[in-house]
Parts: sequence; structure tokens; C-alpha cells
Amino acid sequence: MSADTSPSLPIDESVPAVQQALADRSHVVLIAPPGAGKSTRLPLALLDQPWLANQKAILVVPRRLAALGAARRMADELGEKVGQRVGHRVRFDTNVSRSTQLEVVTDGVFTRMIADAPELHGVGLVMFDEVHERALAADLGLAFALEAHTVLRPDLRLMAMSATVDGAKFQSLFADHGRCETITSDGAMFPVTTHHEPTSLPAVDGVVEAAIKALKRFEGDGLIFLPGQREIEAACSALRQAVSDQVAVHALYGAVSRPAQDAALKPDSEGRRKLVVASAIAETSLTIPGVRIVVDSGLARRPTYDPVRGVTRLETKAASRASIDQRRGRAGRLTPGHCIRLWRREEEGGRPAQDRPEILDADLSSARLTMALWGALERDAVPFLDQPPQRAWDEAGLLLQSLGALDYRGAGTQLGAQIASRPTHPRLAAMLERARSNEQSDAAWTAILAGELAERGVLNGAQRLKSALQDRHIAKRLRSLHARFLGKAQSHPIPDEATFALHLLRAYPDRLAKRQKDDGQRATYKLAQGMQATLETHQPLANAPYLVVVDLGGGRKTGTARVPDIRLAVPVAEDVVRDELAAQIIEDEVKTFDPTSWTVRVRKETRLGAIALSSEAQPRKTGMDALPEIIAHVQAKGLASLAERDKAKLALLARHEAFHAARAAPNALMDRLDMWLPTLLEGTSAPPFSVERLHKALEAALDWDERQAFERQWPSSVGLRGDQRTRILYDHPAGPAISVRPQALYGLDSHPTFGVDDQPLLIEMLSPAQRPIALTSDLSAFWRAGWKDVRKDMRARYPKHDWPEDPWNGPGKQR
Repeated sequence: MSADTSPSLPIDESVPAVQQALADRSHVVLIAPPGAGKSTRLPLALLDQPWLANQKAILVVPRRLAALGAARRMADELGEKVGQRVGHRVRFDTNVSRSTQLEVVTDGVFTRMIADAPELHGVGLVMFDEVHERALAADLGLAFALEAHTVLRPDLRLMAMSATVDGAKFQSLFADHGRCETITSDGAMFPVTTHHEPTSLPAVDGVVEAAIKALKRFEGDGLIFLPGQREIEAACSALRQAVSDQVAVHALYGAVSRPAQDAALKPDSEGRRKLVVASAIAETSLTIPGVRIVVDSGLARRPTYDPVRGVTRLETKAASRASIDQRRGRAGRLTPGHCIRLWRREEEGGRPAQDRPEILDADLSSARLTMALWGALERDAVPFLDQPPQRAWDEAGLLLQSLGALDYRGAGTQLGAQIASRPTHPRLAAMLERARSNEQSDAAWTAILAGELAERGVLNGAQRLKSALQDRHIAKRLRSLHARFLGKAQSHPIPDEATFALHLLRAYPDRLAKRQKDDGQRATYKLAQGMQATLETHQPLANAPYLVVVDLGGGRKTGTARVPDIRLAVPVAEDVVRDELAAQIIEDEVKTFDPTSWTVRVRKETRLGAIALSSEAQPRKTGMDALPEIIAHVQAKGLASLAERDKAKLALLARHEAFHAARAAPNALMDRLDMWLPTLLEGTSAPPFSVERLHKALEAALDWDERQAFERQWPSSVGLRGDQRTRILYDHPAGPAISVRPQALYGLDSHPTFGVDDQPLLIEMLSPAQRPIALTSDLSAFWRAGWKDVRKDMRARYPKHDWPEDPWNGPGKQR
């Protein structure tokens, strides 16, 4: 069928607006409902545009299966085979030719394409489909494309497409890099009736029961949504037993074979009804003819970065409202349909509106390496829709530096470029790159090891690698793989554990673990990255001094932290560690301040990350030799730590601090620690210090002019009656003050002052029990106004004390 004779689709009405916007060199954000034709009809309608002459268009889709399906469908519409005017590029599968005008690629492949050739020579348009899914690779590819447009290719057009996209957010991002127009397609789907039928059964059992009932209640084929491969295969097995051969049952997820995919997407060859059990891959892009029933478990599997294990794991969660709406729409693409949801209607409000962008939860090591090779060394160096979290960014940088992929500045190295060229995690890519120079057999074993770790193969769940290698069935399978790698009938023997330990150390240098302690039940190991992990003492590995830890999980909670279990590890010799990771090993002098003796304990350590490979005690540092650590201690604990709760010392410190504060230098004592602490340490290295020694030291922080001003303006005490004096409190919240009983002030009718300019002191009067009873800054006025009430109260409570009516005349008899 040619594009000219294809039946009309909702997107057709929006095609002229999209063509005009792109002709005007405007980026486009297209919002169109599922089934509108945006993924297949629209790209074909743009190929003959004059501005695209002699250039190709690229359609970027989030999933491999969707990319292959879209390419086949568009080729069919043109009456051609894939690889002619429409081709595809997906991982391990490229089908394009010199005549290809439209390439359908996955987001990961596109990101690699533009990273390798930022100018995108020969490309006039890049369309990002289903952008609401917010895959990390898609976000990164879009950011690179916007930079390429701004810096290298102002003629490059970009388009973002989805049914549930946040149009305003994409509009804002695109508008920072040229003109942008948002176009909405109003095409309507057929009506879908929603049935909420909650169940207490496990997800697999629930969808099987609902699907069997739906076949009896409604017409058409069914599409069943489950979170992942394991659940899908279990449901397919149960359904085949229930429906026998009367209904065709198909599985649809990323890893199914090409013939199985084709069978799931086409009408049954024998004319039977069909049930397709699918992952989220069937939410968008793929249209399955005949589907009029959707059974939705409401679950989705999303990638989440686990900082404990250092890997991105798939986590089963409630699907977002956007996802369940996409799924529901699958029942109404071609005819009216029905959607059965296995939860209560009122539960939907608690679901997230959209799927959380992967960039906020993912392992960023691959993305950061790609950015570094692009020249973007900071996390905000390219225009992301959402910035990567700082912690994940930093962790990725530390890992990549330990692998040798980044230098100390965060720039990509030659090894980093080689690692990035491999379609696997940087850990395993580093291991493979380092093994390239090995002899052929060893390099093949390294490739097998990388494949097993990447695909969670025979090593999945193994407590230790050695036990897996000694298993007869596993060993046979691995030797068979090795023979195929070498192209020989027989393989070499499986290497010993020490050989694999060397390779794994290159992939997991941050997971080197050193045994720390054993409480009789569990042995605790410290990892180079800083965390702890444990092994039960009965495990064979629990006595190994060093381990390379490949997998972590589970564990026990200790306080607020969870200490994970070591699930997969191999022992490694210390001399291998020192030789292989020599560039990361440092000689360090570790100093620990002892606040009791004011000395510094010193140890000379050989360290690899957080692990001390060796440690040797050195002579302690005291007195002036310990000055930097003493300064750090006082900065951390505050000046009050020098006073040891002694009132006289605290008053002295407050007096000096008040002096500096009045001169607009409130932090002067802290800022000048290196000037006056040496005086304090003369002849002694630790507290207690006398008031005299502390006063002498604090004076060392003053120059000659400051010292003269301090003595004249900031006296330690003030005279009252006769030769009676009282300490001035410079740390009072309201300012310099004295705190005395009224009897000390009898006979005074003028207010006490301090300093050469007679600054008034605040007076805090105390009861015989030393409790505050009055506060005044004008003693004469207080005697004549406030004293009457105070006197009345005090006479009643303390009748044996003198409380005269006219205290300004001196002590008198009570009347």
C-alpha cells in the first residue's frame, strides 16, 4: 500500500501545520493522541519537503521493538522493504542503504551517533517520539541535538512528539535554542469503556482470570499489561493451559525473537482470536490490529539507581496515570473497546501523573562519560529538561576516574573513548578494554565473564564465583561459549578464580573490600568506595583478607543505615591489588586530634580509597607542632572550649569579643587564631589555662592601638560605692551590663558608666536568692518610679534584708 492510498488518520489534519512550521525553520512540539499516526504517517509526509532535499530525517524512539515495528510499517506503506527509503538502526542490527531517506533509531543509538559526529552531516530533521517516557538516553540525545543546532547546525530542525508530553516544558526548552511552535492534533480515538475490577490475587493470576472472563464478555483480541518478562512468560503459560489452542497467546517484550514479535503484531494466521501479554513496550508506538480488550495489572517496571549496589535495578511500581491512560487507549485505536483495570477507581488519584524522568534516578556513569567526551564537564553544561542530581553525578565521576575513563579534571581520556565505544556499562567495558592485549583465550574468557554479568546469567544469585565455576552444568555451558568465541571445537579449561579476580578488579576497583572485624556471626568488610558490607562467617569467603565484590543486596539495618550483604565476590591477593591499582594507591599521613591531651595522633597509611592497606603509628605532635589541628579544633568547638565552663574565663572571652564586635570585626578572634593561640601554648600543650595566660594570649590578637583602646574603653569592672567594684558582663544579650543586688547600689543616684566616654551600663538587680528582679538603664528614674513595687515585694519575701524607701540616700532602717 502506498502512502497516497492509505486510509486517513487523525494526524493528517495537522500535517500541513507541521510542514509549514518546519519550513519556517521552527522547532516543533507535537501533541497527538495514541493511534493518530504521528510515529508513522507524519514522518513519511515530511520526506518530500524542499528544505529536506538531499538530506535524511531521523526518527528517535525509546525502544528497540518499537523502532523495528515503526520501520517495517512505514516501509510497508511505501510498498518497499526495510533498508530502502526507510531503514533502521538498533543495537546489533542496522538496515540502511544509500537510498535511505528516513532512519528509525533507538535513543541509545542516536546518542552514540551524535556523540561521534556532532554536526550530523546529511541530516536535516530529528524527530524524538514518545518523549514523555523521559528515558535518560533520549534526554541526553535531545540535549546534544539542541547544542548541535545552536553551535554547528542552525539549519537542523528538531521535533518532540507524544500524546501526554508536558508541552510547555518542551516549548520552553526548545525556545532557548531557536523558534518553536507547539501543534496539537485533535484526532479522537474510539470510545473505550473502563471497568474497575479490583482483585486480591497476585498480578499474574489476576490478569489471567480477568482475560479469560473478558474473552467471554467482549469481542475482539486482548492486550494484557504486566511489568516484566518473568510475569509475562508465567501468564502466557497459564493462559495457554486455560484456552488450549482455541486462542493464540503471544508474549511481547524487548527480548522476544523477531518471528515471535511479528506473530504478536499481526492477525493470527489461522483466524483465531489472540491474547498478547506485553510489557510497557506496547503502551505506545506499536499498533496491534484486532485489539478491543485491554487488561491492565496497573504495574510497571522502572529503572532505579541503587547507590548501595552501584547498579541500576528494575523496580516494580504502580504505573503512572499517563501510562494507564496510554494502555487504555490501546483498546480504542480501531474500534470501540473495553479496558479492565485490576484496582479500585479511587486508587488512581494516588498514582504519579507522569513517569519520573530516568535522569533523576539512574546510574549516570555512561551519560557522564559521553558528556565528558562531548566536552561537557559540568552537569549543567548541556540543556537538560531536568538536571542530573549532584550526588549521582559525583559518584559517576569517582567511578569513571577509578576506571581511568576520566582524568582529574573530569575530562575523557583515550581509554574513556574506547570504553564509551562499547555498548555495555563502563565497568565491563573497562574490563574488556584492559583484556584486549591478553592472549586470545584469556580475552575470550573475559568477554564471557562480561556477558554473564551484564545479562545476569549463570552467575545470578551465586554466593561466590568459584561455586558457579565448579558447577558441572555451568562449566559445560561456559566452555561451549568459549569454544564458539575461539571458533574451535574444544575450549581451553576455565581459568581459576584468581584470573577472574584480576579481571573483575579492573571493573570494580571501587568494590575492593578489606576484612575489618568478625563478631562471631558476620564478618564485616570495608569497601574502597567507603561503605561496609558483611558476610556470614560460615561462608567460605568470610576469612579472605581481601575481596572484589561484584554484587550487594539485602542486609541488615544498623542504626539509620543498612549494611548490605555480599552476594557475589572473589578473593584477591594484596600483591595483585597493589600491582593492578598502583595508580590509585596513595601514601597518606592521617592525623587525629585528641581533645583530652591536645596532642595529635599520627599514622602513616597506604590507602586505596577508604581502605587502609597498611598503617604505622608515628610520634605524636604536641604544642606548636600541633597548632594547625588545635586551630581546627577551636574553630569546630568554639572559643568557649578554652574556658572550660569557668566564669572568669568566659567573662574574659566575652569582653574581648565585645571589643572586636564594636569595631565591626565580630569574628576577629577566630580569624586571628594563628596570632594568639601560640601565646596560649607557650610552656604547655593542653588545658587547663589560667585566666592570666588566657588574657595574655587574647592580648596577642591586638595591635598597639587596639590594646590602648581596649584598656581605656573596655574595662573588666566598674566601681560602685567606695572601693566596691563589680564585673562588667559583656555577653549580656542587651549589651554590657552589671548584675548585682540592690544593696550594692544604695547611696548611688547617678547611673554607672564605663569607658572613657562614659557609656551607660545596663543594671540587672538580683534578689537575695540571686534571681533577677528588675532591669534598668536609668538608676535615678528607677529609684523614684519602679523601686516602690520591687521594695514591697522584696520586703514581704525577705523581711530581714534592708529595703529603704529612699535608697539613693544610702542604706536605711526599714520603716
